[in-house]
Amino acid sequence: LAQAALAVQKICAATPFASRDAQASKAALRMAHLLHDCSEVYKVYSEVDHVAQLAVQGWDKRNGGRSTRKPEMQPQEIRIRVGSDPMFKPLLREGPSRGSGAATPRSSGATSNSLEPPPSPRIIRSPVVRGVTQGMGVLRPSRGQPQEEEFVVPDFILLESSTLAELYWEGGGGQKELGPIRRSAALFQVVLTFLKLRWLVRLHLAMVSFAGRRCSLLRMLQGCLADTCEVHTHPHPPAQLYELLMETLRTRLMQRWPLFLAYVAMDDSRMPPLSSTPRRPNSRDARATAAELWQLVDDIFLAYLVQLDAAVMPASQVLQELAFYGLPLPSVPNSFDGLQDWHLVKDLPSCQSKHLRQAQREAHRFVALLESPVLRREWQLDSDEIMELARTISTHPRTFNAGLRARLIWILKGGTPHQGEPDYSAADEVDEDQYARFFTFSDGARDIGRVGPGKFAA
Repeated sequence: LAQAALAVQKICAATPFASRDAQASKAALRMAHLLHDCSEVYKVYSEVDHVAQLAVQGWDKRNGGRSTRKPEMQPQEIRIRVGSDPMFKPLLREGPSRGSGAATPRSSGATSNSLEPPPSPRIIRSPVVRGVTQGMGVLRPSRGQPQEEEFVVPDFILLESSTLAELYWEGGGGQKELGPIRRSAALFQVVLTFLKLRWLVRLHLAMVSFAGRRCSLLRMLQGCLADTCEVHTHPHPPAQLYELLMETLRTRLMQRWPLFLAYVAMDDSRMPPLSSTPRRPNSRDARATAAELWQLVDDIFLAYLVQLDAAVMPASQVLQELAFYGLPLPSVPNSFDGLQDWHLVKDLPSCQSKHLRQAQREAHRFVALLESPVLRREWQLDSDEIMELARTISTHPRTFNAGLRARLIWILKGGTPHQGEPDYSAADEVDEDQYARFFTFSDGARDIGRVGPGKFAA
């Protein structure tokens, strides 16, 4: 902060009055980047309140405070019925039996000899009616009846999916109810989370267009990604942040909310072209922030997906659902420099914190790519490097969360489906000797000490 303030003083002393304002604003922007990051939950919530306040002020200045009560302008709630075909059978196969014991540390949150989810699975707060409970737990179909749920989804979220938008506009007008769609209801909740995250990018571009970069959602999403990748007793779903931001804006805008939503949704020219390749922002490009935001959204979704129960939410089936609903696959960079750097200095407390966040972020990418080869583009890791990184992740429960480690163990036990090929698994690339070393090394945690709690005898 002192360096940025000194830069402002130098600008005011050495430049003419005509160019002081422009250069001072650039210096103020550099000063803003030196502020604290949104690594803690309370900081993320504070950023949500700050962005919402500035967005409302900017919208009132642009719109003149106009509001509407017209029924046709109000956002609509669409009921979508989703249920699996009774003949649908998920493609899952159990992993090979291993006589070496559990691959999960005894002190970790995951069970030792099971492929069950971690004790606190992530929850999506989606409105569900007709007696169906909310959440992301394992859905048990009733006897003789196809499993079906009804979701209540806002229309502006619905239009992010080309498939749902086509169903919505069938018949020449907006439909109040859609379905039944014969797909998995559990996987549809994951698709809804992806739709909400993608709509935040549209919201960011709209707010920046009328209120400037002070209303950017970049820092908020960076904090959301850091919070999603960290270790929590009760994981925080990323959709919860979306709900908080929407309710804050709706409460402050009141009757101006319909016009605000119409402005956000009406112009697609602000949206950058979509691609499944990793996005590398260029600071000289006007769309650099948007590209970085797209990558953040993809990383948040992958981190959320990896922490779900692998036996119920395999990545291959989730990717198939995204393709069915007309959504592009998440872009996943195939580099793990941060994770490998953290692996080298993990035993040095003074150095490991420098690479901690990037290592947590890339660990989720590593597990996602290990399970879904369809996302690999420049994969350069051999089997020895894969097992070395897997041992590091599985033996550090204070650094990598339980859901991430549970899915990694599930993959290495041979439970990976892939695009309808029951005989494929990432575990097939690893021999028995590498498995034996992995199980031996992973028998105990490496970052919580070796001595358990106890009492000394008098």
